Amino acid sequence: MCHLPSWAEGETVVHFEGEIALVLGRDIGPGTPDLPADPWDAVGGVAAGLDLSNRTLQQLEPQWVRAKGFADACALGPVAARPADPEGLSVATWLGEEQAQAGTSDLLLFPLRGLLRYVHGFLRLFAGDVILTGTPAGVGPVAPGQRLRVEVGAGGETLSRLEVEFAAGPKVGAFPR
Repeated sequence: MCHLPSWAEGETVVHFEGEIALVLGRDIGPGTPDLPADPWDAVGGVAAGLDLSNRTLQQLEPQWVRAKGFADACALGPVAARPADPEGLSVATWLGEEQAQAGTSDLLLFPLRGLLRYVHGFLRLFAGDVILTGTPAGVGPVAPGQRLRVEVGAGGETLSRLEVEFAAGPKVGAFPR
């Protein structure tokens, strides 16, 4: 169950983003050993990921902590073993019974091996940490009562499936002055 908070600013719009989640199998970043020759070897597994973004708050505030960091704003399916090759991983999202998103890792703006090299240069992450990799076209709004499914696969086989139902969340008051 994913809960959508009700903010003091009033009604807001929350969008879903189905993503391939990389679960690190080792520490990476400054202060860690060099990445392996193939950075993909630093990944321990993959999972279906759901990233929720409150678009109203993103437009209202220069800092996106509330817009992307509220409770239940991220969910992961079961972690599957890392496929031998990251090229051609697929991600698909259904809102209800309608497919809303479909894409493959070779179409991502930031290729997975390059993303791992880039992150290794400036950000310390630990084994078990998760990197969400981006989303295909088709993101859209969600509301309480809707169901969403994200699947990550390789070679026509589903590796990880996440299913959530959205519910009304807590009412969050204005910041006390």
